[in-house]
Amino acid sequence: MNKFVNERLLSDFFQEEALSQNILKEVLRFHQSTNFLLGSEIKTNPFTMNMLDWAKKVENRDTIPSNSPKILYLSEAVRKENSGSHRNFVKDEPVSINSITRIFNKSFGRSENGSKNYPSAGGLYPILPILLVFSSSAITDIKESGSYLYDGDRNALIQLKAWESEELTKVKKAIHPHGDPLSNLAMVYSMDIKKSITKYRLRGYRHGLIEAGLISQSFIDALNEDEITNWGQCLWSGYNDNLLTKMVGLNVRDAPLVIAQWFGIKGELSNDSL
Repeated sequence: MNKFVNERLLSDFFQEEALSQNILKEVLRFHQSTNFLLGSEIKTNPFTMNMLDWAKKVENRDTIPSNSPKILYLSEAVRKENSGSHRNFVKDEPVSINSITRIFNKSFGRSENGSKNYPSAGGLYPILPILLVFSSSAITDIKESGSYLYDGDRNALIQLKAWESEELTKVKKAIHPHGDPLSNLAMVYSMDIKKSITKYRLRGYRHGLIEAGLISQSFIDALNEDEITNWGQCLWSGYNDNLLTKMVGLNVRDAPLVIAQWFGIKGELSNDSL
């Protein structure tokens, strides 16, 4: 039995001794209540006119308290340029494995002291970055469509699932209601629920959600700072939670998906949304 297996067995033993099963049930129940079940057969619009009118008033605006006694104006600042989200990607041009290595190592890799580019409560890092490849020609040197977990310790991709034609069609429908992926590539971020709550209990679930935001922002920063490839990205929650989690090769109770993120080479025409 190798060292990795021994360490995993030992950590799992200690975790089971320390974990509150009642808190685990409470967190899983709440998380399932947030899940999305969306299919192409759904015909009704879940948004009311009142909600849409409200959204127009608050989109891209900060929340400001109405009873502020004093406003202190700061020195004039230059408006910041943000690249925003991108929804149109090149699908007929493969991304080099070297580009993926460069971006992933910067986004998710570990330093010599074990830390990453983003903080994690207690250094637990319960959020798992997983690459989804929807075409066998999407990345050079990756010949199988499937899901790949990035291992920051070894700077390696671990295949979780390979998708044949029929299964690939199901995956595409799970991540997009019309089965038409925005890109040949996406990231999904999974939360190791038990790892999140063993030490910090219910608050650990909040820590995990915060980290999901931090890891996706770390990925955005690495894409934006890359001077070799013209990257774009788009965060996405319009997927079937449980189905996609299973198709990725994970257990919906142990490691549910929290958020998805399309990425790839920017297309010339864009239907961007900031």
